[in-house]
Amino acid sequence: MDSYKFSPTGVYYAPEEGSIDSYIEFIKQLPLNDMPEAFGMHPNAEISGAIFDTNNLCSTIISILPKESGGGGVSLEDVVKEKCRNWLR
Repeated sequence: MDSYKFSPTGVYYAPEEGSIDSYIEFIKQLPLNDMPEAFGMHPNAEISGAIFDTNNLCSTIISILPKESGGGGVSLEDVVKEKCRNWLR
């Protein structure tokens, strides 16, 4: 029996009935990052999401920059790098 396809590309489909191990293997072969088609969306939805994420990242970087130069010899790039390092800790 053919598996039911949830997407036009056939990446997402209902697996055949089987053991838990076969389901685990099926899940492992799925793409790490879900494609828009997994949710019934157009492929361009991924582009829109990437643009949103990029704008959000840039806005965050701009918001953590100092509003005025203190003359301490530290570049804006160094300030951003230090804030990122502190955030990752």
